Amino acid sequence: MSQRPKFVAANTPFFDLDDLAQRFDVLEFSDYLQVRPETVYIKQLRQPLHRFGKTYHTALVEISGRCLLTPQRPSQLIVAYSQQGLTSCRFWQWVAAALNVRPLPYFAGENSFIPEKSPLRQQTSWIGSRWYDQVNTVQKATYVTFTQPATQQQVVVQVQISQKQLLRQLARVRALLVNVQQLLHHEFSQVLPSSQLQVVIPPNLPLAADLQLPALSAALLRRFIYQHHNRDIADLTAERYGDIDDILAQADYHLWPPRELTSFRRELARLGFCKRDA
Repeated sequence: MSQRPKFVAANTPFFDLDDLAQRFDVLEFSDYLQVRPETVYIKQLRQPLHRFGKTYHTALVEISGRCLLTPQRPSQLIVAYSQQGLTSCRFWQWVAAALNVRPLPYFAGENSFIPEKSPLRQQTSWIGSRWYDQVNTVQKATYVTFTQPATQQQVVVQVQISQKQLLRQLARVRALLVNVQQLLHHEFSQVLPSSQLQVVIPPNLPLAADLQLPALSAALLRRFIYQHHNRDIADLTAERYGDIDDILAQADYHLWPPRELTSFRRELARLGFCKRDA
């Protein structure tokens, strides 16, 4: 088991989830879990854990210090989480392509998640932004400290992403939070001139001075969504010539585009008709 870093206090829960051999005293098991505001880390286990006749693939760490294992995979948890929110994983794939930024965080406001690796290529772990406090590097290992300001409850986890990459991704969450608030503030001021909605800068997230995201209006955002969705529909229709209800269902994907869509676009790119989607 990994040695507890010196900067982590003895009474602070610490998890290196690549080594669970000596942690059975603190693990909890559940057949079904959901991402919650208390969730700070969604960990794809390096080796599935076989217990009680079931195979557990994922650990969820909460700000309270609880660590729960589930047979669900991280992608299933993130997809289910996105299905409850205003925007889906699909929408943020479009945004990443438009901004040429990979991997883009899954943005869900304050409770957003940073992928350790590209979620389009493999199962990956996800780091929460809401309770992020600080990141430390010790002998090339990266440790993230999460703190709940009201109670000062802390938990520390070892993650598989460099400090530089994590800070950059968290800065993107901050920029998205500010941009979304500015958009809402503008639209509310048009519809409800007496609205007192204020833009709040998240104090726990880092700032990247060189990170500039384009300002959007509600009309531009709506057009962006329709353009991308319509292109998915058109490409699937051209590839499949199938029933329209089936095509619409195929276009309602979340984390992974349907095979027909990706294969058709790769063929178009090979023929020089369009850029290949990453």
